[in-house]
Amino acid sequence: MSLSQKSTATRANVAQGAANVIQDEVDVDVVDNEATLLTLLKKGWAKRSHQKFLKSHLEGYKTALLVSHEKANSFLENIVNLWFAKYHWLISVTQEELPTRPPFPIGADGFKQLSEKQSILKGKVIERMRKSLYNWFDHRSKKTKTLKRSKSSEDPLSILVNCLLGNTGPAKLRTGWELRGTANYESLKAPFKQAFMESGKPEKHRATFWNLFKKKEFLKLSEEDQKKWTDDAIEAHNAVKKAWEGSTEMSPTEAQA
Repeated sequence: MSLSQKSTATRANVAQGAANVIQDEVDVDVVDNEATLLTLLKKGWAKRSHQKFLKSHLEGYKTALLVSHEKANSFLENIVNLWFAKYHWLISVTQEELPTRPPFPIGADGFKQLSEKQSILKGKVIERMRKSLYNWFDHRSKKTKTLKRSKSSEDPLSILVNCLLGNTGPAKLRTGWELRGTANYESLKAPFKQAFMESGKPEKHRATFWNLFKKKEFLKLSEEDQKKWTDDAIEAHNAVKKAWEGSTEMSPTEAQA
């Protein structure tokens, strides 16, 4: 074996040894902290920054609940994702921050590599937190009743409330491909992520690439289906616009009645 090959092999062994040490250290930390991470949360558990975070999403949850329980559950899933983007899953709710982020090894795909034990614990922590967040929002939204509306997926009332979830003014006219992309987000998410990764484009171009991806998928539909989505988009826009214009004609007293 040449001197160069020996040097390369030595560096590889050192790197592997370091990775094993890191993995062992994380395993010990996870095991020691497991009981704390899975402790049943009692009344009043949300304090300081945790409470501020939850309160910032409470009105949005109540508005989603006006549409349906399904919409509220979907909104809650988004809150769960935001929670773990803000608070690492190894952080107990009794802590504000984790001093040192766990040094999980990073794989070739750029994702953290967890042991089977760590993955199982992470799943338990997420599920525990999902239930805790649901209980927190549900307790503060019991007086919020789902509004009655027609069974049509394009019911004006549902459209209006959906608009209120993200807009304070009249909704902009969306195209058929935009409406379809929103309605089929879950099924398009995985193939889009794969296509974006393969494109090699920087993260700042994700939004533009997403729109191009939705247009491309939309053009795969038959002309009849494309027309249907376009007509639905126009109908939804007109319904929201009419409802919003009607609300602006009301006095402050009438609007709050």
